[in-house]
Amino acid sequence: MRHENMFLALVALLATMLMPSIQAANICGVCSCEGDTVNCTNHSLTHHFNATDWPNITKGEQELKVALFDYNNLIHVRVFPELPLTHLSLSHNHIVKIDECAFQNMTNLTELDLSFNQLTSSLLSEDVFKGKYLPAEYEPLHSMRILKLGNNALHTLPNRIFIHLPNLEVLLLDKNEFSIIDRPTEISLSTLTNLNILDLSYNGLKFFPDTLLHTPRRLTTLLLEGNQLTTVPKGLSASHKLEHLTLSGNPIEVINVENGFPKLEFLKSLQLSYMDKLTRIEAGGLAKLTALEEFHCNHNPKLKFIDPTAFSRREEGEESEQWPPLTKIWLNNNELEYLDSHLVARWDKLEILDIQVNPWMCDCENQWMVSTLVKVIENKTPELARGIMCGQPEEMRASFITDLEARNYQMRCLDADGAHPERDSMLLVGVLVGVLLATPITLAAVLLWLPSGKAVQATFTRSPMSNLGCKLYVKEIPEARRLTSFYVFTSLRESPALTEVGANSSC
Repeated sequence: MRHENMFLALVALLATMLMPSIQAANICGVCSCEGDTVNCTNHSLTHHFNATDWPNITKGEQELKVALFDYNNLIHVRVFPELPLTHLSLSHNHIVKIDECAFQNMTNLTELDLSFNQLTSSLLSEDVFKGKYLPAEYEPLHSMRILKLGNNALHTLPNRIFIHLPNLEVLLLDKNEFSIIDRPTEISLSTLTNLNILDLSYNGLKFFPDTLLHTPRRLTTLLLEGNQLTTVPKGLSASHKLEHLTLSGNPIEVINVENGFPKLEFLKSLQLSYMDKLTRIEAGGLAKLTALEEFHCNHNPKLKFIDPTAFSRREEGEESEQWPPLTKIWLNNNELEYLDSHLVARWDKLEILDIQVNPWMCDCENQWMVSTLVKVIENKTPELARGIMCGQPEEMRASFITDLEARNYQMRCLDADGAHPERDSMLLVGVLVGVLLATPITLAAVLLWLPSGKAVQATFTRSPMSNLGCKLYVKEIPEARRLTSFYVFTSLRESPALTEVGANSSC
């Protein structure tokens, strides 16, 4: 893959050397110039402009600050002339090469966008961001704050590439090919002592260095979304002021005390969404995030369990538990069945709680959701209460929790062995019908089975002499071949031909 990119880069570079550059008396004759902005977006440009092509530094009282060259066919970035630009965008081109010191004449430049190009590590010089060099002093690009290098083909960085950007605060390296952070790349990142935001999303990272975050002491936001990390990186513990962390889209299966988060006392926001393999968040897995305010954990198709003590902790020597000051929680679109009231200290303090689109078990263990939690959600964000539905048991599937709350519904407890007696009603009716049908048939079969091939007429009747018991009388009918009817006699007086064959049976 890297050899392919190198070949394409060389071909593109050769092509640009054969293409004539656009010559214009003034850049505004080709592009749009309005206010402080020159907009050359989508003009099929193959070269950027020479010094003589740019307008005067000022137009009236308006100073030129922004130049946009997006969606063109630029391949080779040469040294820009001295310009007062603060924002330069070269995204969505085909850039494969940038000359050394290409931006040294733009000392006011604060933001540079080189994303969505074809930059490769082999053609990226460590001096592309070098500032002016004077005999008396070295002048780096002090004003540069934001550098966007996402969506290129970089797999490593020269170890001195960022020393010319001492005040860089935002570095976006997303969607490159950093499957590992090698030593030169780690050294280059360690020079960014003022870095606030680092984006390494969608690089195929399988490992995060333990010491990478030690030097950028001001780092507050780290984006590691869409990589191949199977555990929470231990290197996070080297951070100093990390406040926002994204680990969404990584193949982490379980978060617990052993492979959970290290102590991050400044972390306010955590994202664990779109994780196809995440199944459980166990006890203590998030307990060391003592300042956590926002927890995004949604669209995880296998997440079925969050332990009641996932967030809480008990300090040594203290009897009471402590929870982080959570204010916003997103748990929607998971496979959660139970939500324990112990998970959060004060549900009524939450500003946002989204638990929609989960197959909630509507039984007595979740009764508090009907009695308490739904009311809290309806009071704060009623639109987030509409999609909370029962997934089980079967007879309550697709029932809205809000409807149950309105009816003051009391959900029953499931059978201890997992049985569902409410499903047995049809079976019981069937058994009863079977018994009623089988009784006369069985009795008929017994009577037909009597010896001598004789049919009998039989009756159970109370003895005419006593009310304490019952006697069975049988009347033989010698010539009868089958049982045709039953006769009930209330006394011997009515049936003198009956023969007594049994007595004192319970009627």
